[in-house]
Amino acid sequence: MLTPEIIFNKANNKWNEYKKVLISHIILESDFLFFPLIIRGNTSLDKSFNNNASSYSILYNNSKEKVGKGYLIEWEDKKIRGLGNQSEIKKIVIPSNDDYLFITQKEKQYKAIVKALNMLNPLFEKYSTKEVFLSWALSKSNEIEDNTISWEGIYKVLSWFLENKNSNMYYLRELPIEVHTKFIENNSNILISLYGYLLNKDFKGLRLEEVFNIKRKPILIRLKLKHKLFEEIALPLSSLKELDNAYDLSQIERIFIIENEAVYLSFPIKDKDLCIFGGGFQVKILDIPWFKEKNIYYFGDLDEHGLEILSIARSLYPSLKSIMMDIETYEKFYCYSVGGPKATCFDNLDRNELELLQKLRQNEPSNNRIEQEKIDQEYILKYLEKLQS
Repeated sequence: MLTPEIIFNKANNKWNEYKKVLISHIILESDFLFFPLIIRGNTSLDKSFNNNASSYSILYNNSKEKVGKGYLIEWEDKKIRGLGNQSEIKKIVIPSNDDYLFITQKEKQYKAIVKALNMLNPLFEKYSTKEVFLSWALSKSNEIEDNTISWEGIYKVLSWFLENKNSNMYYLRELPIEVHTKFIENNSNILISLYGYLLNKDFKGLRLEEVFNIKRKPILIRLKLKHKLFEEIALPLSSLKELDNAYDLSQIERIFIIENEAVYLSFPIKDKDLCIFGGGFQVKILDIPWFKEKNIYYFGDLDEHGLEILSIARSLYPSLKSIMMDIETYEKFYCYSVGGPKATCFDNLDRNELELLQKLRQNEPSNNRIEQEKIDQEYILKYLEKLQS
């Protein structure tokens, strides 16, 4: 027998279907063909008069006839064997939008959808089509029912970028748009998605600054060297690439790229060494021409990600050598091994590194990673002494 709770659940299960009809109705101004909504379920009488009376009483007391909103009960008279003439439920109907929202308690989501679509409609009318708008809205139906999103802010940001061609004059947080400074960052996914649909462009994989053609703060590369005035400096990537044109770097013989920050900070270097903080997969941007003239080494985690980053680094510098990324080091510090992530790109590993990869995979999933922070200074110093000799 249907109960108010079952009716509520069945109505809620129709929410996604309801949203599609509602979105099409608002954007295309089509008929709202969703009501009356019939709730299917068992409405047959029980052989027990008391059970029938109790069930019907609960249904009736929670129906629109009694509380003013919600579902309607349609009755029909039937002659039931063993019970005689009885009034039986023919069907349960939700007659209108107001009734549906009352039952599902989704009035806030409904208002959010209406507000979002009405706010965005002028943009698509001016820069695109209703069909494109519908396609976007259906793909983002979960987002547009989120009543925490400021669609006024979304409209302001998109309007500004669509109407102004001088966006490349500004950094992200100095844009002259009347939203708080972190608004664009906090809503970047929805903004990029909308902007792509409006302009019919695919921005997949692009950074926020690239999508909206705004200035990007320079990428700073941290490096250590023996110097009488400083031990560490940070240079924009563009400046590091041209450093050999500004300074005599002939005294630099070895370059060490270190994956993790803590190891980078404590890594011991000699007078003719340069130590770079690689920052994991950031290494892929470290295509520095003058590095190729030096002896270059890479030190990362002993796991699949560390070996994948090593492979990427060697694609930039074919003569690059790894340090302490071998089976000997792995076995020495095996007591610190933990479970680690999987990776797939190992095109540029040498034989010893591939042997380590095989060893890691033999010990998965609980012992296939040793973070380089676990390798102590004494071991690193001895390794570097042998490397020097």
